[in-house]
Amino acid sequence: MTDYTKRAFEDGAATAEKLFRARSLEQAIGIHSDFTTRTFEGYTHELSRIGNLYAELFKNSFEPIAHALQNSAQQK
Repeated sequence: MTDYTKRAFEDGAATAEKLFRARSLEQAIGIHSDFTTRTFEGYTHELSRIGNLYAELFKNSFEPIAHALQNSAQQK
């Protein structure tokens, strides 16, 4: 998360600098559009990555319970 936050901040700062140097409204809109696309794609990628980590954690946390239930069923 720290790396993602750092990259997002740096990208935002660089984009703001580009916007201040824009020579026309069309150029500023293009810069903003590119930034919006990058931000959305980066956020959804990071969100997917975090979701996968939680899914794996959830799956791993139930392995001992499943193993205990399986052993209990075999003993009967």
